[in-house]
Amino acid sequence: HKISRGICMEEVTERTTEKSMSSGKTFRGKLAMSMFDRNIIKKWLSELVEGLLERLTLDYEEHQRLPKLLGLSIKLDGIGSSSKSTIAPHNLSKEAFLVTSMKLYQQFPIKKDGKIIGLTVTALNFHHIAMGENSIKAQLISQKAISSTQTQTSPSTRTQTSTARIHMKSDWKK
Repeated sequence: HKISRGICMEEVTERTTEKSMSSGKTFRGKLAMSMFDRNIIKKWLSELVEGLLERLTLDYEEHQRLPKLLGLSIKLDGIGSSSKSTIAPHNLSKEAFLVTSMKLYQQFPIKKDGKIIGLTVTALNFHHIAMGENSIKAQLISQKAISSTQTQTSPSTRTQTSTARIHMKSDWKK
């Protein structure tokens, strides 16, 4: 009832991690880029991706998480903004993020006189990566070690172990 009136007595808590991270650039006036100039767009996307990756790398080191999605927003002079997103690369490499950003750029319809006045690359929807003994790699190594131990056991030892189990079960039933 109170919440519907804008009254909430819960303590305000500080958010510990970002929900998204962006790197953007505005190009005003003569700096506006033609939508046709792929080389200049690639150059600026490379700069933006580099800045974003610095922050993503720090976030990964602190919180062991990676973005699920990578987005690209383009603001066109006199037209407005448009955004596209796709699955983010699974590693924090500049090349992978740049290739993905360029693929997103290619999904935008190219306007004949379109002048780009804003570009923003965004990483969002983060997920935690298991580390140490909880990681998939650690689990696979553990399973391999167990399998290796089992295959090294001789057939006579397996028979003796099975016989011992049978005797223990029969003793238990008495």
